[in-house]
Amino acid sequence: MNVKWIRGWLSLALGILVLLSAGPVVAGEANDQLKQSVDKVLAILNDPTLKGMGNSQERRGQRSRLFQVRF
Repeated sequence: MNVKWIRGWLSLALGILVLLSAGPVVAGEANDQLKQSVDKVLAILNDPTLKGMGNSQERRGQRSRLFQVRF
């Protein structure tokens, strides 16, 4: 057998093995914190008491306080 042919098949098999052995990547706590922040921002934006032009300063204030705490 040709050495290049064997080396090619071994490289392919090793590559497949590496790809199959890699498990899913989990962000964990950072992902949870980001999701909480996004949920809070959406809650502020969807709050019916804060809708309208007259409440824009209050909306901005709440978002600003949220960002200062989180970031």
